[in-house]
Amino acid sequence: RTLTEMADDLRTAGFPVFSVDDIHSQIELSACASNDGKWKLAPVADFPRFCKGDVPPKPPPGPPPPPAHVCVPLQHGPPCKTDADCTDVPQCVRCAHSGFCTDVKLPPLLF
Repeated sequence: RTLTEMADDLRTAGFPVFSVDDIHSQIELSACASNDGKWKLAPVADFPRFCKGDVPPKPPPGPPPPPAHVCVPLQHGPPCKTDADCTDVPQCVRCAHSGFCTDVKLPPLLF
């Protein structure tokens, strides 16, 4: 059987023969991948119909961002145990009894 006869048999069987390469003795079929990653044999003109597929689900959202390492008025700053934990944190002045850095200065002690 010739390559052309085999290509005709494939066409008759419903395969989308794209090209016959007589130089390399190949029969080329047209195929496309859908959004779900599955490959499908289809005529090139039918790619939009056969190869759109389902869009893969979006990945779940990532973890929330870590707490800001800055003191903001009326909000907890980073966790702390001593005032020294807050010295290098922008806008923070001390470690509050709550265990978080704060921007609120303590009033001076009067004797």
